[in-house]
Parts: sequence; structure tokens; C-alpha cells
Amino acid sequence: MMPMIFHKKTERVAPYGYKWTDQGLVSDPYRSKVIALIFSLAGAGVTSDEIDYLLRRYDVPKLTEEREIDFEQLKGEMLELIQAWRLESGSRPIEIN
Repeated sequence: MMPMIFHKKTERVAPYGYKWTDQGLVSDPYRSKVIALIFSLAGAGVTSDEIDYLLRRYDVPKLTEEREIDFEQLKGEMLELIQAWRLESGSRPIEIN
């Protein structure tokens, strides 16, 4: 039997891509773009391990709304990096559109 774990935090934690406001749970414009980036990479054939690596390499979880991010350019850089790794290792290339 697993012990119950209680969190001392009393604040509500919103799912990634959303935030709590006085109006309730609303979409977070910045984090919604991060979610779209993740799904876009997955749709291009990038594996979950590769996506995890890319998000950490480019410090995506630490980016904030104050920093202007061109997500299309970031996606392009990420896809080029994965493509280069795959071609170098002899793995199946990804489809870059």
C-alpha cells in the first residue's frame, strides 16, 4: 500500500498552458505556444526523448513572457539540430516542411 502524500501548498496549480486568475482558469498565451511547439515537433516525427532534450537545451521551461520568442524560428533550429543528429547517426531523417 502506497502512503498518501500531502502537499503543504494551499495554492492551486494550473495545468501547463493555463493559469489561474481572478476570472478562473484561463489560457496562458506564452505557455500555450510552448504546448503548440511540442505537438508540432511530435507531428514532424521528433521523439519524446528528443523533445525533452531540445526543451532543456534551449531552456524553454525557463523562458518567460517578457522575452520575445519567435517560436517558428526556434522550431526550425530544433528540427535542424535533430535532423543533423539523425543523419550523422544513420537514423531515419525527419520530415522538415
